[in-house]
Amino acid sequence: TNKEFLFGHIAAASIPILQNFDARSLSNFIYAYGLSGYVLKFEDGSTLFDILGSKAIPKLEGFASQGISNMLWSYANVKVSSPNLFKESGDVITAHQNLEMFTPQALSNIVWAY
Repeated sequence: TNKEFLFGHIAAASIPILQNFDARSLSNFIYAYGLSGYVLKFEDGSTLFDILGSKAIPKLEGFASQGISNMLWSYANVKVSSPNLFKESGDVITAHQNLEMFTPQALSNIVWAY
């Protein structure tokens, strides 16, 4: 479909420059693909979400609470498993002494995603 062609083209153009994405941009990119429900699969069996997760892990400390919530929701929404990303995200979330930085909706999304 046109949507799949467009999303595939955007993903292909973005992969080489993902290292330039800051935490917010990466979170928004993941969320956009999560909302779309489109999971780009590569010949080796990996997905765009696999690549995005590996890029997100080193930047998790820079994610806003809403960004973490949206990212985890996106993975659950498209039914893509990323145990390492979820473990590392959980570590970042639980390291916060004060979960008040998370809105009730963000916390609900996180719990639902797990």
